[in-house]
Amino acid sequence: LWQQRWLAGGEMAQQLDWWRAQLGEAPRLLRLPTDRPRPALQRHRGARLTRELGRLRVDELQQRARERQATLFMVLLAGFQALLARWTGEEDLLIGTPVAGRGRSEFEGLVGFFINTLVLRGDLRGNPTLGEIIGRVRRTALDAYAHADVPFERLVEVLQLPRDPGRTPLFQVMFNLVPMPAAPLNIIYEDNHLL
Repeated sequence: LWQQRWLAGGEMAQQLDWWRAQLGEAPRLLRLPTDRPRPALQRHRGARLTRELGRLRVDELQQRARERQATLFMVLLAGFQALLARWTGEEDLLIGTPVAGRGRSEFEGLVGFFINTLVLRGDLRGNPTLGEIIGRVRRTALDAYAHADVPFERLVEVLQLPRDPGRTPLFQVMFNLVPMPAAPLNIIYEDNHLL
């Protein structure tokens, strides 16, 4: 009931306006190089390739994050954006990421699935250094977290995007860091297409 009232209130409209400004003119397609044409319909088949980052490497990355007042997620996302920019030649990227959806203290004790998806826009214009990319990712992520209450489905509906059954709306690549003792790096590919 609270969420329904909130969705109908002014805060939702303000957050939607922010998302419209962030994503209104964003590119709708990320052209990843693949070894064969993309299927017309998503098959949702894939596999996972896992590589572990050693403890020393994770410590180095965390130190880089502290130096930039960022998180490990932000540093790794910056590197991922730089890699995607190199693969695709694109300087304006949309990447999805899941968030916990428990931004209010009242939600902490509740049982249930609160996950939402955010769209993070990567700006790699001007040939930035990795440090500059980390700074841009940090600003983008913090702003997106501050506007994370809009359900992804509502955002897609409001933006009135043309739908393509072969692609997800808004982004084709998703990034997620799952904290684990060895901090594995997962590269996921779909239908034999490296993502």
